[in-house]
Amino acid sequence: MKLGSDQNRLTLLAVTALVAHAPILVFPPAHRTWFPNGYERVDIKILEWIRRVSQQSDSAAAATRRRAS
Repeated sequence: MKLGSDQNRLTLLAVTALVAHAPILVFPPAHRTWFPNGYERVDIKILEWIRRVSQQSDSAAAATRRRAS
């Protein structure tokens, strides 16, 4: 469906009005990291990745030990 230029303008004005009157909500982070201040976001992401991989390796090793016994 193709809108005429008048309808496009009305749609744009309607969207603009809705956005202008919409409340802005800012939520705190879902979880707090346990890293001290001063770490850059990329540092934290890398350290969290290392922790996850380590936990996965620990889980895999425990499963292998259970199968072996």
